[in-house]
Amino acid sequence: MKKIFGFALCAFVLCVFALCAISCASTDSTSKASGPQPEASTGVKTAASPETGVYVGVISFASDAKDITNGPIYLDSEGYQNLISILDKDYVKTNTEGTSLYYAVHLAMADMSSDASALPGNLESANILTFTDGLDNNSTSLGLSPLEGQDFRGKQASEYLSYIKNQIADRKINGVHLTSFSAGVQGIDIRDSNSFTESLDGIASYSDDVFQLSNFSQLDAKFSEIAKELTVIDTNLTFTVFTPSYPVGTKIRMTFDVPPNGDAAAASASSRYLEGTVGLANGSYVLQDIAYAGTGSDSGASITGNLKGTEVSYVFNDFTGYNAVNDTVRQWYQQADAGAWQVNSESRLGEAAKTDIRKDSTVVYLVLDSSNSLQDSDLISIREAAKEFIETLYKGSR
Repeated sequence: MKKIFGFALCAFVLCVFALCAISCASTDSTSKASGPQPEASTGVKTAASPETGVYVGVISFASDAKDITNGPIYLDSEGYQNLISILDKDYVKTNTEGTSLYYAVHLAMADMSSDASALPGNLESANILTFTDGLDNNSTSLGLSPLEGQDFRGKQASEYLSYIKNQIADRKINGVHLTSFSAGVQGIDIRDSNSFTESLDGIASYSDDVFQLSNFSQLDAKFSEIAKELTVIDTNLTFTVFTPSYPVGTKIRMTFDVPPNGDAAAASASSRYLEGTVGLANGSYVLQDIAYAGTGSDSGASITGNLKGTEVSYVFNDFTGYNAVNDTVRQWYQQADAGAWQVNSESRLGEAAKTDIRKDSTVVYLVLDSSNSLQDSDLISIREAAKEFIETLYKGSR
C-alpha cells in the first residue's frame, strides 16, 4: 500500500509540475505574441524619432504657469489639428489672482531644454513668443515650485527678470541660441507704462523683438508676421545637361526661349541661355568657359562631367532663370570647325530639372497670458492669433 501511495503521490506531483509548465509557456507565448501595443499618435515625436520640421509648444499662465501641450508637438497635419484642439479646450481664462509672467517664460525655457532629446539635432532656431497685457506680480510666490533648481520664492521680481534676461542670452537648445520675442497690449489697469515696457524688453532677446501693440485687433497680423520669419525653406533647382561625347572644342548652348520651330538664327539670338565649351581635364570631360544670359548657377564657370557609357551629364546646382511650366528647353551644339548652331534633337530634356527642398527645423513656444484681467473678447483674440501663428508655420513648412 505504501508503495502504491508513493507512486500515486509522485504521479500527482509530476502532473502538477507539467500543468504549471504548460500554463507558464502559454502565458509567455501570449505575452510575446501580444507585446506592448503602440499608443495612438498624438502628434508628439519621441526622442527616437525626431523628424525635421517645426515643433510647437504652448504655455498658459496666470497666477501659475502650465505647459498645456505637455512638450513641443511636431507640426504635421495631425500635430496641427492637435494644437488647434488644445488651444480651444485648454487655453481658457483663469479665476485666480496674479500674473506669473517671468515664471512662465522660465517654464518655456525649462521645457525646451528638458525635451531637447526629442527635437532634431540640427535645429535652425529655438524661439519663445510671449504675450501679456499686464505686469508680473506673482513669479516669486511661495506657492510656486522652483524650476531647474532656481528658487526665487520670496525674492524681488527684478532678480527673477535679471535671471531670465541672462538665460535668454546664454541658453542654447541643441547647440542653437535661444531667440525670445515679446508682444503686449497694455492693460487698462496699468498706470506705470515704463514698467510695462521694461518688462517686455526684459523677456525679449533684442529691442527689435519687442512689439508693443495698441489693441488686440493687431495680434493676428503681428503673430503671422513673426511666424513667417521663423519659416525656413530653401528651394534648390538642379538643372542637368545631358550630351553625347562631343569632341573637345565643341560649344554647347541650352536655350530656354527658342520655340520648337526655332532655327539656328533664333538660337544665336536667344536672350536666355547657358553656354559652355567641351574640354578635357584629368581624363574627364569638362564644360568650361560657361556663360549665362538670363540664367545663373552657383556651379560657376566650369563643371566636370559625369560619363555613363558614352553619355555625359553636367549638373548645374541652384539654377535660376528656368520656368518648367512656361519655358521650352532646347540643346544646340557647334563643333570647332562649324559656323552655325545645330540642334540636338536627341537631347534628353525630360529629366533635366529637379527641385530639392530643404526644410530647416525649428522649435517655438507660445507663452500666453490667461489671467482674469483679460476681457473674454481679449482672450478670444489671443487664441485666434495663436491659431493664425500655428497655421502660418504649418503652411510655410509644407
